[in-house]
Amino acid sequence: MRRSTDRILTTHVGALQRPPDLSKAMAEHGQWSPDVLDLLRAGVADVVRRQVDTGIDIVDDGEFGKTMWNRYVVDRLAGVEAQERALARNPVFRGRDREQFPGFYAWADANATLFGYTEDSNFFRPMLTQPVVTGQLRYRSEAVERDIANLSAALADEPDREAFLPTVAPASILVALQDEYYGSEDELLRALAGVLREEYRAIVDAGFILQVDDAWLPASYDRNPDYDLDSYRRYAAMSIEVLNHALDGLPEDRVRYHLCWGSWHGPHANDIPLANIADIMLGVNAGAYVIEAANSRHEHEYHLWEDVKLPDGKILIPGVVTHATNLIEHPELVAERITRYTSRLGRENIIAGTDCGFGSRIHPELGWAKLAAPASGESQWLTTALVARLRVFWVPSLADRGPLVQPDDPEEFLHRGDARRDRRRAAEAAEGADRGVGHREEGRRRVDRDGVAEFAQHGRVEFRRQPARDDVDQLRRGDLAPDAGHLLDGARCLDEDDVRPGLGVGDASLDRRG
Repeated sequence: MRRSTDRILTTHVGALQRPPDLSKAMAEHGQWSPDVLDLLRAGVADVVRRQVDTGIDIVDDGEFGKTMWNRYVVDRLAGVEAQERALARNPVFRGRDREQFPGFYAWADANATLFGYTEDSNFFRPMLTQPVVTGQLRYRSEAVERDIANLSAALADEPDREAFLPTVAPASILVALQDEYYGSEDELLRALAGVLREEYRAIVDAGFILQVDDAWLPASYDRNPDYDLDSYRRYAAMSIEVLNHALDGLPEDRVRYHLCWGSWHGPHANDIPLANIADIMLGVNAGAYVIEAANSRHEHEYHLWEDVKLPDGKILIPGVVTHATNLIEHPELVAERITRYTSRLGRENIIAGTDCGFGSRIHPELGWAKLAAPASGESQWLTTALVARLRVFWVPSLADRGPLVQPDDPEEFLHRGDARRDRRRAAEAAEGADRGVGHREEGRRRVDRDGVAEFAQHGRVEFRRQPARDDVDQLRRGDLAPDAGHLLDGARCLDEDDVRPGLGVGDASLDRRG
């Protein structure tokens, strides 16, 4: 699995917006009609090309060959029959959120708003029936072989492009099944692990990254009000133990594990905090973990990684854009979200991702605009990273006044906050300073959010707003070392040893970020 060594790599969770003609053909004629197979092959080729053009580094087939993210596997299992659906006993339609907000959910159910963009009839087709296990489960490999062939063909001109194929975890399909054969959930869960193991192996053997989707694991806390924290954690740990059995023998660095909270467009007021399941998630035998990190319920959880250690050699793929809102994330916001993780876990351990799949969650135009945001945010992050690495500047005209200090942490550099920025601007206006001028007075530091230098003593200096293009290119190539002296538009970057223990005015001492 590739790592973000030269820059931040980008990927997404999997499901993308299926073309309307393909969705209609699959719903009306099934997935094995010759005409549908031609449309599917062409659709996968197009969606791969579009991901590459959008700036996504690690691509997939958009999950075009499937129905829903978990129920697709029912079409690949012998021993399962589709029967009339009984909504009342299905756990999808109960839970803590529904008890707390009954009026909202009654309205959302009546208006079909819970899953956002619902135009893909093939995606939602499985919701019309109830899959029932009536015999011993056996895996049928024709569909996964077709999906592998379509993705391989789409990548024929890019043999070095890394790609992944999503699949479902045993626990996340168990919830959709009614059992009339195995007699217990534990037996059925282990039977599912046995058959899914064949799909997992086929994907890895084909040279693709295997992504295991397990949205039900965290969502089940909300959907099962009888759980307290202890009983829920026992359930989650048992589910992961069974998943690891299915993954046994597969190289961890070819597996990534996707955990989210269900992605429906609801309050999510009763989501289990990531802090309560992070240790269980990290117990999955995978090389990377894909988590929600860009929506208002879970965005704050980056602080968790100040206390929780990511195991050596592992990768975290936090969502930096979300399906949960129609607003398109600004590249600077995406860069800030990336920085929250790189500053805590290290750049090489982070890949920028999405909260969940965009297919049937958001309008296609908005989905593709959001998918472009991680690449734009990565470029913005790269500029910020360059600023952070050029830590100390010596401006020749002010050489007798001491060094100008730049924060080590790009997050500290970016996150000054509106209130603090407004106070600075008001102070500058009162002093008659021009906008865009940094200032330090009597040991009180002020740094413009776009600047790369600040005052060390009395006086003013105009700061540079953007590193030169050549410097960004050097950082990409790795030619610009973090502590090496470097000429930048006439300003000399000093090594760390040149930083003085104080700043002169008021004998102010440097903190760890200064």
